[in-house]
Amino acid sequence: MEKLILGLEGRIYGLVLISLSAASGFLGGRSWVGQEAMAQETKTPVGAGSIRAANHELEQAVRAKLDSNGELRAARLMVIADVTRNQVTLSGSVGSSELRQKAIELARGAQVGVSVNDRIEVRRNGTRSAPPS
Repeated sequence: MEKLILGLEGRIYGLVLISLSAASGFLGGRSWVGQEAMAQETKTPVGAGSIRAANHELEQAVRAKLDSNGELRAARLMVIADVTRNQVTLSGSVGSSELRQKAIELARGAQVGVSVNDRIEVRRNGTRSAPPS
């Protein structure tokens, strides 16, 4: 009876070791299941490989933020992104300084750490004020 118990315990212990070593890639190389899971988890960063694509994506993110405000959507500001500098340039005209500030604030919220180059003119009753220098 004692041999039977030891034999059973030994088999269970052996199965646990085999299972653990197969999962960790210890026996005979790496586990294919683990490699497939890692390959599925690894994804290419958005816009990676193409600065042009990354610029376009950042421009679209800023545009979506600006379009969330009816007055800014109507102003149709131009958005130019430069991901190599983590910078967005806004240009065009709006009806008030407050609306200019709102556009800048929304653009900054499109991506963490993005800086905004403000080229927006404020037009009040047909008059212009130049963008800040």
